[in-house]
Amino acid sequence: MFRRSLARAAFAAALSATALPAAAQSASGRGPAAAAPAPTLSLARALALAEAYSPSLKAARERVRAAGADVEAAGAFYYPHLVAAAATGTGLAGSQGAAPDGVGGVIASPYAAGPRVGADVSASWDVLDVGATLARSAAKATRVSAREQERFTRVQVDQSALIGYMDACRLRGEEKIWARQCGRLETLYAKVAYYESVGRYSVVQLLLLKEMLADARLERARAGQALADSLADLAITLGVPAQGLAVPPPESLDPALPAVGPETSNPLLSYALARAAAARPLAQAAGAQALPRVFANASVGDVDRTLVVPARDYSASVGVALPLFEGFQVKAGYEGALALARAEERLSEDTGLTIAHADNRYDDAEALDRLSVASLAARRTDALVALEQARIRYLRLIGPLSDLQQALVNIVAIEVQDNAARADLLANTGAQRLFNGAVPEP
Repeated sequence: MFRRSLARAAFAAALSATALPAAAQSASGRGPAAAAPAPTLSLARALALAEAYSPSLKAARERVRAAGADVEAAGAFYYPHLVAAAATGTGLAGSQGAAPDGVGGVIASPYAAGPRVGADVSASWDVLDVGATLARSAAKATRVSAREQERFTRVQVDQSALIGYMDACRLRGEEKIWARQCGRLETLYAKVAYYESVGRYSVVQLLLLKEMLADARLERARAGQALADSLADLAITLGVPAQGLAVPPPESLDPALPAVGPETSNPLLSYALARAAAARPLAQAAGAQALPRVFANASVGDVDRTLVVPARDYSASVGVALPLFEGFQVKAGYEGALALARAEERLSEDTGLTIAHADNRYDDAEALDRLSVASLAARRTDALVALEQARIRYLRLIGPLSDLQQALVNIVAIEVQDNAARADLLANTGAQRLFNGAVPEP
């Protein structure tokens, strides 16, 4: 640990040369006033900000709206289609003339004569269309699929925010650990410096402590820079400025993670099942194109000049349309849609296997993290006792400096590991609950 590059040694020396006077100046109250601490960002707030800002989640919500509009469009066949038209024109008696699409009835009648003005209202209605009914069922299933896709997109957004948040918390804890280590060494350094001035300790011991202090300050600075970088990344995810963003260390978070909420159903599996459920009606709708269709048509209108009795004319009809041959298009479309439906069903089964493997990995990681946290908590208690005994023995000239150095190295190593294990445990626990459908609590 004490072997460092020349650049690092130079940086450490610069830090050690300036930190003690700065600390003393701050303690005496003559230094610059410390800035007010930034408000701490809670996990619940971070998840809410991520969901509110996420472009991908907004896009998923728009897809749900589009799927809802498709359901309404697919249900249009339940209603008659009405067209009102008015036209004026002239032509030879018995001439049909050109009429725009949707304009029929008496306006385009060959019995209209000379310059004329006419108006017409026509209606058409598919009384029975099995294919359209199945297409509407498929549209409803697709809307369900879009909603499940929105849920899974929300999971991805929340997991990304959670991991970024916990990474920043880990670095905040690491910065705090090294700051605490610097405090231990600064206190010890001040005492040894005094005893060295009166000849109780040698200058070699003072220089060794100075090297340890410089190293601790360097690690604190590195942790602080890494924390700033992590907070900048988190700010991008949340859509907020990085300036003034602050997070707590892992030891300050509730291990139960109340902000994440309880598990419900896995959105990824629900999305896969919804896609499979939507594929079957689509295949059935494709095959239903070969079935008969019952329709009704009606129109009523008036033309001011006709070759027959000048009266308002109307017509009404009910019929059946039976496709006879379309070049095997319906058959090919049905078989293709059915193959896609079977593919979606197989993919939903594969998604279930993927989720089972992922849950196993989450469970294994959580179990290992819990073991690490329990073990490191006990080791930290012992390490603090050893550090205190080594300090007392050294200051009383009973124990060597090497014992105190080893105790200092040991305690900071255990605290860093414990901090990382706690952050990993919270990240894995929260990510698994989100993966299995947990909805963040407001």
